[in-house]
Amino acid sequence: MHNESKEYKINRILAFGHENFKPADKNEKTELRAFKNLRKRLINTSSILYFKPIIPLNGKLIKPDILWIHPQVGILVIEVKAWDKNFIRNGEWKEDGKFYGKNDSYGSNPIQEANNFVEKINRKIQKIPEFKKQDLPISFIIYFPNLTEREYDSSTDEIFKNMVPKEFCLFRGETNLIEKLVSRLREYNYVNFNKIISEKEFEPIRKALFPHLSISKINITVSEEDIPVLDIYQENLLHGHWKGYRILRGTAGSGKTVVLIGKAIYEKLKNPDKKILIVSFANSLINDIKTSIEQIINLRKLDISIDDFHIKTVDSLITDLYIKYVNEFDDASEQANILIEKIKENPDIIEESDKYDVILCDESQDLKKDVFQIIKALSKDNTLVIFGVDETQRIYDERDWKWTDVGYNAKGRVTVLKRSYRNPGNILKTAVSLLKKDSVLIEELRELEAAVVSDDILPMREDGEEVEFYIANNEFTKVKEIVENLIKNNVKPEDIFILSPTANVLGYYEIALKSILPEDKIHSFSSYSEKGMKYIPKDKLVIMPYKSAKGLERPVVIVTGVHMLPYKQSKTAKDKKRDRKTLYVALTRAQRKLIITAQKEEGFAVDLKEILM
Repeated sequence: MHNESKEYKINRILAFGHENFKPADKNEKTELRAFKNLRKRLINTSSILYFKPIIPLNGKLIKPDILWIHPQVGILVIEVKAWDKNFIRNGEWKEDGKFYGKNDSYGSNPIQEANNFVEKINRKIQKIPEFKKQDLPISFIIYFPNLTEREYDSSTDEIFKNMVPKEFCLFRGETNLIEKLVSRLREYNYVNFNKIISEKEFEPIRKALFPHLSISKINITVSEEDIPVLDIYQENLLHGHWKGYRILRGTAGSGKTVVLIGKAIYEKLKNPDKKILIVSFANSLINDIKTSIEQIINLRKLDISIDDFHIKTVDSLITDLYIKYVNEFDDASEQANILIEKIKENPDIIEESDKYDVILCDESQDLKKDVFQIIKALSKDNTLVIFGVDETQRIYDERDWKWTDVGYNAKGRVTVLKRSYRNPGNILKTAVSLLKKDSVLIEELRELEAAVVSDDILPMREDGEEVEFYIANNEFTKVKEIVENLIKNNVKPEDIFILSPTANVLGYYEIALKSILPEDKIHSFSSYSEKGMKYIPKDKLVIMPYKSAKGLERPVVIVTGVHMLPYKQSKTAKDKKRDRKTLYVALTRAQRKLIITAQKEEGFAVDLKEILM
């Protein structure tokens, strides 16, 4: 993602998809056992093993039993059959092409089945530009975990042996497993399985097969070739959780939102009947999530629609429930409290048809306590709930809760995203250094286990430009000059955010910029704007307050008015810590270039000057 400058290596097998699988019959038990055996035997190979992966193709899903991927070897479909020597001894092939055993139990021709998967996967792979000019071997093998090679050899059923030739088979107890697998793809002696492989080498294959790993980019006209994908660690989160609740913690730009989007698409592809809710605090972020999902659906030609997802702000969710279950003329600010009282009076008030199979909450640190009760009321017994959270970005009043306060025990249920992708190292360092100017704040964040204070956070990029800092008597004129210079240096208006500490000066920036940009290339909004204005157009420079930018990003961000923080109305230490976190949010919106301006050397402008000068 985002032009990584650091190469991360894979030095052992990665296994996805098996963690929460519950076998329904003997065949599925055998498939799971086969997968676990392969994982154990391949433990030291730099490769990926998928259990029952979901691969969309032309509006349908193909689901091979097991898929083994090695970028220097190829892709191997592993078809698993639970057949043993008795099944083969007592079975026969019939005209329908199936092999029947006792009691009319049967199995499809595994060669035909596996070859069908190979042909479909090959067609999908060939659409990816990286593979149009190179040969990527794709083949199959039939795995019999209940049948030994000796038992196969001793079988007198020549019809079976002709239908399933030995060279296509992997048997129980094979000692040369790796050689057997690779022999179905290419000569194994040309492959060094002890070689550590970079994660990036896997990307083209993963991108080709699994569209739910795609990440929507800022430029909506991006080609399929340029679509980035989730990293290996993020992908693992899509497979690892299927019910209960999980807390997904990460610093700004660690990919919390893209993981939630990937999970939503993955769950919908896996089961189109699942009812999925994505909820967050801000209109701008919700609109951005909708745009991202729609873009992935269109670019990857998925047989699902944006209308298949329920994507709402917290306020709209509460209003919808309030209208249905309360339907009284109360002030909008009281609707949540009244709805909660109704739920407390009757915990079963929410109809089953209004509950969800998957609930994904982005920017959960912004939610008030009562919202968590509503989320519980919307959950079924087996609902999966994932909370994306960054306590460092908790910048609103009445949000000083801990997980135990809202009915969720975080112990053992937290996953931390340790890679920071959005911000180059120098930008992230500037933002974190601002937080560290307040030692009490850092200690509080440490108690909350906020990701930003962890020594494990890995900035993935060092390609950012130097952070610029200016003090100017007239910030509006200075920002106009900065934007004019950026455009002269081939920066597009749609690549720029201008962030202000307050909403009441947005119009002044807009007026200043109209002298150098067409009016239709500028968009501004705040929390006071009409709902229809609270969105991020992909083709315009956007001006908005710090808080409205939460969860959003652009290549170039101009953070203005840093001298105004702490705000005049912030009298207590608690208020000033909140203001410091608010500025941290603004600074971490920049993907490539961060420019900071102030009118005078006051407030947090003093801290930033010390950090940068």
